[in-house]
Amino acid sequence: MEAFGGPADLDKYIAVLEKLLTRVPIQSADEYILVSKIYDQIAKLCLRKWRLTENDDDDIMAKRALFKREAHAKVMMNLAGYQSDQFENREPTDERTNSIDDAVRMGHEAISILGRSPVALNDFSTILLTRFEALEQPADLQLATDLAKEALEACDPQNPSTAIYGLNYANCLQLHYQCSNDKQALAKAIQLLVAAKETASMNPDLPMAKILANLTQVLNIRYE
Repeated sequence: MEAFGGPADLDKYIAVLEKLLTRVPIQSADEYILVSKIYDQIAKLCLRKWRLTENDDDDIMAKRALFKREAHAKVMMNLAGYQSDQFENREPTDERTNSIDDAVRMGHEAISILGRSPVALNDFSTILLTRFEALEQPADLQLATDLAKEALEACDPQNPSTAIYGLNYANCLQLHYQCSNDKQALAKAIQLLVAAKETASMNPDLPMAKILANLTQVLNIRYE
């Protein structure tokens, strides 16, 4: 008799989870997160089956499951960013506060799957920063700052994306200064924006106007 957890049992578990996927209406943050966890479990089961069988078909199935899991996580992070942008552009209400809280939860789940890549770190940082600017929860600003710093440090210095990551990190540090009068944070923000300006001057696709606007703002703050 085949041992519990053998390939046949794993096939049954995978089939149950795949059927469950078809029954989840993906409309709310809770449902997006649930689907994410189901994809994650399917991927783990497929990998476990491949390790037992070392079969090429099972290898392909495991890779496909991992791809679907990561694709769903990217969609979830994009949706979280969209909800964050919508929240930022409207007056806060209880309903909109729930929306930004959902965005943070989806971003947290997505980054746990996508790993700590510069893009994922920076995207989640901007979502947290949006919630901080509206609700002023100090923990959001600290985590947003830590993630922004990590994103910049993880990026190849020659990659033009350093301008985007530096801009976000500078935004975090500017808010630190406004909250605590930390002059070192303000000086670092200026340094980052000057570097972002230099990078943007050589890369027309980067948001030079936004970088210059933020640089002007922090310079005005310094000389007030």
